[in-house]
Amino acid sequence: MKDWKMWAPLQTKKQREVADNLSASEKEEATRLAKALGMKGAFFAISCTLVIYFLYEYTPWSSNVKLLLCLFLFILGYLFFLKLVGLPIRKKQKSLLNNSKYAKEKGITV
Repeated sequence: MKDWKMWAPLQTKKQREVADNLSASEKEEATRLAKALGMKGAFFAISCTLVIYFLYEYTPWSSNVKLLLCLFLFILGYLFFLKLVGLPIRKKQKSLLNNSKYAKEKGITV
């Protein structure tokens, strides 16, 4: 791997090959997309954590009900994050790899 910044979990060999051969401007775009995902992820995680904390602390229900509610809200928040933020950005990242100069030259589709 030439550039650790372009590494992603569950990345295929084709994706790794294309990511290793991105031009400087394509790497900047990939970095911008990764930063956007990170910033939105941090905002979403902090806001969900605060909502869950206040629900847990200030509701009059038993601790078992509170725990189940918090777990449900955590899972729901994660799924909403994936649907609204994570998947669209991953789609843009995949499109960036497919439309890169190297991928077009080699005829690679990831």
